Amino acid sequence: MTTHATPISSASPSASRWQPQPPVTWQPTPVQQCLLTATVGQGIAALNAWQIWQAQVDIENLDEGSYWILPRLYHSLRQVDQVDLSPEALQKLQRIKGVYRHVWSRNQILLRLLEKAVQTLQQAGISPVVLGGAALVTRPGADVGSRRVDDMGLWVPFETLPLAIAQLWEAGWQPTQRLEVNQLRSQQTFLGWQQNGYTLVLYWRVLPEFSSLGVAGDSLTEAETVQLGHTSVLALDPTDQFLLCCIQATQWQPRPPFYWLADAAALAQNFTIDGPRLKEKAQTHQLTLALRESLSVIVPLLNHLNQSALTALEQELNHSAISPYEQWEFAAKAQPHPLLGQLPRHWFEYRRLHPHQSQIRCWQGYLRFLRQRWGIRIWHVSIIFKRLSRLVSGKH
Repeated sequence: MTTHATPISSASPSASRWQPQPPVTWQPTPVQQCLLTATVGQGIAALNAWQIWQAQVDIENLDEGSYWILPRLYHSLRQVDQVDLSPEALQKLQRIKGVYRHVWSRNQILLRLLEKAVQTLQQAGISPVVLGGAALVTRPGADVGSRRVDDMGLWVPFETLPLAIAQLWEAGWQPTQRLEVNQLRSQQTFLGWQQNGYTLVLYWRVLPEFSSLGVAGDSLTEAETVQLGHTSVLALDPTDQFLLCCIQATQWQPRPPFYWLADAAALAQNFTIDGPRLKEKAQTHQLTLALRESLSVIVPLLNHLNQSALTALEQELNHSAISPYEQWEFAAKAQPHPLLGQLPRHWFEYRRLHPHQSQIRCWQGYLRFLRQRWGIRIWHVSIIFKRLSRLVSGKH
């Protein structure tokens, strides 16, 4: 796929500096790929990638995805010998150190808020599962400042949603939408909450692609316990978390999602990823193509480690049959579409929520889905529906 970045060249560090452009696909650009190498690599390879990357970018004018990786980059670079860095590179490293310190301080506040929300739900008999960046920095041995947790979230069992909503209300959280529980269950997979300018996301599906009980399928038997301050809370096990990162990395967003690849690589560096179970989960949820594409970026980043399981899995997935429907869904979510915008992506999200509806009921439900998603009037949706019908039938 085409990118809009100046190719990286170690031979010309004084070349025109790369300026962030609106992303046209989930795939990291050459510049972003270099940043991933500096973040995930070790020793001289990481330093070389850092030298090349910092010479190509304006560190004060990065795309948001790159900015999200900076704390992890600092965490990695501070562990290697920096004696050969140029004065300019050292100055930029100090700037990144400042970003790391800011993230570390902010994370302390956010994690305390999250701990209180967990305690509120646990006292009501609900066992939440921590998601987002908070699930990554609370794992044993993790650096709390290495990953922003602004995307912190909690998954709750589908049947406990009404009680969970009531408990968060009582604890002072304000929902970003005022909808009936039945509407939420049928049309969405999460609900945003705010308190004092901070955001929490409550999930009853980890992603639309997964079953109502999360990545683990019909149960969370693979979930493990982590420490959130003084509170024990469940988190997805490393293999399920790895899969979640891979899927999110391949779904286009205005904020380039490639920072999820760094998260997945960090999990593979510190934990054993169960390749066969990873493959089984991907096939069960028709996510083989998304996993394969993520591995095509992650595996080369980990060539300094013995990652034979992931390497073998990537090779195996390269020969796996992918259904046309899965290919269409991947294409709809991997990039924006100039003509239809996010309509194709919303369609596949809706079909994931309602896989067994008849064709007529499906289109009717999809209109309601769009109306709720966009907050528009029903006659606006009718116009969109008529235009789509004409497009499908070939009429203009």
